[in-house]
Amino acid sequence: MNASTVPLRDAAVLIGLVGRRRSSGLDLIMIRRTDGLRVHSGEVALPGGKIEPEDASPVEAALREAEEEVGLSYSAVEPVGLLAPYPTPSGFRVFPVIGLIDGTPALMPNPGEVAEVFSVPLDFVLDPGNHREEFVEGASGRRHYFSLQYGQHRIWGVTGNILRRFYEEVFR
Repeated sequence: MNASTVPLRDAAVLIGLVGRRRSSGLDLIMIRRTDGLRVHSGEVALPGGKIEPEDASPVEAALREAEEEVGLSYSAVEPVGLLAPYPTPSGFRVFPVIGLIDGTPALMPNPGEVAEVFSVPLDFVLDPGNHREEFVEGASGRRHYFSLQYGQHRIWGVTGNILRRFYEEVFR
């Protein structure tokens, strides 16, 4: 069975937008995964994960995962959109859910999954000058991805590509 015939597993991530505390504008909630995880250890990502059978939709899965990973209450998020699913080289079909977050929630990383919760200004993500196109050679050939460098955080790979798609589909 080759990779193209293997069904993709569904996952969902939250593009969570929250108002800034001391100035106008929105910030995007991001996480850095804990070191030592089997997959994606230490990587910067959007809160999210696999869609479980009990999840009624990608929106419900993204909200459940955000609550599990950073303590973000379902009731604090107003889902406002869903980007086209993004197929990953690792066999997932990721549904990016856009949500507006009410207030300034106190987020607490789940230490088993998340080392750090931080925010990136939406203006930074929406500036195409901050998007670098990069390439990697792998067993399946050359693949490209986008990356953004925000302070010490490198946002790349699937997350970088989803944020690029967010910029292209919603704001360009």
